[in-house]
Amino acid sequence: MEKIKVEFCTGTACHLMGAHELKMFLMNNRSLADKIELSAKTCLGECGKGPNVKINGKLYSNMTVVKLDEIIYDLLKVAEED
Repeated sequence: MEKIKVEFCTGTACHLMGAHELKMFLMNNRSLADKIELSAKTCLGECGKGPNVKINGKLYSNMTVVKLDEIIYDLLKVAEED
């Protein structure tokens, strides 16, 4: 299975809006360690809508831990069905 690519914005606005908590949520989830590839980007271009995360190239704004968990779960479920 190909890893899910998750890019977090580390810009000031996204950081202040909770990007670090999103990243830590995934980093501390041991069951995802071999299924996701995490990276940081200085800016994803939507500073007023943060925190911003790109997942497999698709930008998601106003991200929360709950939304992030749902998206990752859905992607993993689709990958298992293929």
